[in-house]
Formats: sequence, C-alpha cells, structure tokens
Amino acid sequence: VGTNPNDYFVLRALPDKHVVAASYGGEGKLISFREDTVQDFSNRMVKLSVDAFGSNRFPRAELAEAVNAKFSATSYVGPEPTNSARTILKQYLEMVLGLDKHDDLGGSDKTSWLFGVDGDGENGLKLFSDQNSQGTYVREPHASVLVAATAIICLACSRISPPNPSLANRAAKSCAAKLGVVCNIQDCGINTATVRLCKKVMEYLLEETKSSSVENTFSTPTRSKVSNRMEFLEAAIWLLRSCAEHVLAIEVTRNSFDLSQTRQSGSWSQLKYESFLATHLGELWSHGDDSCRDTVLSLPTTRELLETNPLLGLGIFTSSHPKNSVTNSTSSVSTDYAKKVIELLKGIRPLARDKRERGDQVDVSSYSDANNSQLPLESGRALTVTYLESLVGISKKMP
Repeated sequence: VGTNPNDYFVLRALPDKHVVAASYGGEGKLISFREDTVQDFSNRMVKLSVDAFGSNRFPRAELAEAVNAKFSATSYVGPEPTNSARTILKQYLEMVLGLDKHDDLGGSDKTSWLFGVDGDGENGLKLFSDQNSQGTYVREPHASVLVAATAIICLACSRISPPNPSLANRAAKSCAAKLGVVCNIQDCGINTATVRLCKKVMEYLLEETKSSSVENTFSTPTRSKVSNRMEFLEAAIWLLRSCAEHVLAIEVTRNSFDLSQTRQSGSWSQLKYESFLATHLGELWSHGDDSCRDTVLSLPTTRELLETNPLLGLGIFTSSHPKNSVTNSTSSVSTDYAKKVIELLKGIRPLARDKRERGDQVDVSSYSDANNSQLPLESGRALTVTYLESLVGISKKMP
C-alpha cells in the first residue's frame, strides 16, 4: 500500500470489498477491490490446485482446458504440496461455491458474489456469459467453471487429512441442483475437457472408497466408516450427472452396490439403492428430452427395477403425469413414447415377493389409486393397464 514500504502499516477489512489502511502519521487510504471475473477465478483455482496437489498429481491439463486458464496459471510450478495447501484450496472453493453454511468464511450468501443466484430458464442457472451487453462483468460463470470447481473441491476433500466426504457429497449435489438435468453438454455450455476432468476425479473418488484413509474421517456415533465411503461414491455419481454422463453414473451406482452380500452398517439398503436409481431415471424421463427418454428405455436398469420393485419402477414413467384435471389438458409424453413404454411394460415379468429377498421393502404387491381400487402388479399386463390409467387420468378422477 503506497509507494514507500512503511507508510501504511495497519489494514482493516470493511464491508462491500473495502479495506482501510492507516499510517504512522495519521493518514489513511481506502482501498476498493475490483470484482473478480471468471478468468481471475479460473487462474487462481489452477494455481491453488498446483499448490495443493503438486504439478502432476491431479488432472491438471483437463482442469486448465476446462476453465480456459491463462499461460501464467498453466505454467505455474508451485512449491511442494502440503496438507495446509489442500485445506486452503478446500476453504477457498467452499466459500466461492456458497457451501460455507456456518458463515465461517464469509460465503454463506450462496455464491452471490461470483456465481449469482438462480436465474430464469427451466434448466437452472444461466451460466454462459462472462460479460453483459454493456461490457461490464456479470457474476455468473460458465457452466464448465462451476462443474470444474466442484470436481476440484471433491478431489481436495478426498486428499486432505482427515478426508471430508460429507462436504464432497454436498458440493457435488449442489452443483447438480444448480444445473438441473443436463442431457447435452453443448446445450448447457459444458466443454469436453470438463467431462474428462469429472471422469478422472470420479476414478480418484472411487479409489478413495477403497482406501483406509477414509476411515480416519470425522467420527461420530452416527457415522460409520462405510457411510463415509458411500458419501464419496455419491459425490462421484452427482459429478457424472452434472456433465451429462448419466449412463456411466447409473453403471457406477449398480457396480458399487453388491446387494447379495450381507449389509454393513452405514451402507445403503436395497430399497434406498433402488429409490436412488428410480429418482435418477424419473428425472431423465420427466425432463422431456428425446435422448434422455431413449436412454431410460434402453437401460437394463429400468427393466430390473420394474421386475424387482414394480411400483417404484412404474413411477419412473408416471411421476410426470398431471395430478388433476386442470393440468390434464395436454400430455407431457408423445404418442410414440407412450407406445414405447407400453411395449416395455408388456414384456416385464415381476418377480414374486418371496424372491425379492428384501426385509425392508415396502409392500408393492398392489397399486392403490384415488378410487381406492387395487390392481396387483404381478404381470406386464397389469403394469400396462396401471400406466394407461395414469396417462389418461382415470386414476386421478380426471375426464
């Protein structure tokens, strides 16, 4: 501050990004910081990541390309990585992404200083422009920067000591919620480098679920070692969903749960596992994008859910149906896709209840509608009839 090193010796922070500096002689200077741009944030994130992980111990090239970092950041070498540097990176991204729920870092305003608040549009935030028409910087980043920053904080949470799986899961879930259902990365402004970054971070997180270091996380009477591993796994799945890798996300979910083995304390029950998959598939179907609906119809997981839990599986296709006569004027599903669903349901053979082997399962042997009628979901024909009732509004007393 000032031209002479000793002129101003004390600094105090003021609200609204101002700092006051005072000198021995009683003079003062008020300093105003310019607003950070997306480019500033991107460059700083790359440098902090190098400090935290080392030059070649994280997906550096993918991160630099994803956020379009400048040469000064991409060529940065940095010191030997330390746990303190990883903690600094974690705290910085926690503040920027609005994840500091206790306001310890001044970031509890939910990203208002950089990432903005929920914008217009049906797909969450508008994350495409760095400058508005008047040439002044706006506060919403590119979607690629949001996803990349989320991937890096998840990686930092897995590398700090002790690991913090809860924050990683919360960050990834928050990112997915802001973006909405991403069916096509081009339409959402996400570049391919971001997808590669998320895939590599996903691999690191899955390795972390097998590592003994995760056992040294914050221990509480209600959190087991298994539940900590599950948090990293769920974070990896949310990351994949944020960059439209839905098929891979469902594959990771299926492969990560061996339901034939005895459950450990903290692991997901089969019902929770099926509910997680059904919710994901239902969101893809309800989004209305043809590619998403084709994916749902072609996945083996959809058929498996309909066979093992008919009521839950059927909800994938009926959850978006109108709930009353006011909203029943138009159907959200085209005739072609309704026919495809009917063809799928007709070929389903639900498993008998005694073969499902789920002690915590809800009773899905019957379907109860608003008329209190019951239709046993024990065949593909019963599933088809129930779907058609919901589609045309009979089960909701609609004309």
